[in-house]
Amino acid sequence: MVEWITDVCNEFKKEPEVLQLAVTLFHRYIGHLTRTNVPENLLVQVQLVDAASMFVAAKLRDTKPPFTADDLVHYTEDTYTRSELISCEHKLLHALKFDLGDMVLSFDFVPYLENIFNDVDESKRR
Repeated sequence: MVEWITDVCNEFKKEPEVLQLAVTLFHRYIGHLTRTNVPENLLVQVQLVDAASMFVAAKLRDTKPPFTADDLVHYTEDTYTRSELISCEHKLLHALKFDLGDMVLSFDFVPYLENIFNDVDESKRR
């Protein structure tokens, strides 16, 4: 289902970090489910888990307006409802114990610091 996540992220022109985090969340959640109690209908709900993973990832890493729940429901061809998506998002977050910190580290500040240091170097040369 990574292909579906990739297609939707590309369609919405999402940042690569959104795709990366969505795939990571998906894998972590599916791993959690297989270690605990695998729901009987897991195969039917894989796309819902995909959508919930993207929903969380976009909220954390996107610089553009994130997906709406309705956007993602639409891209599942209305296979799931908005309520099911939100419920899956909550289950995912609780299963991962809201442990998202290690995946949302960002180095967005590096170019900013490089500019500052370059400006300081130039002022010293004058």
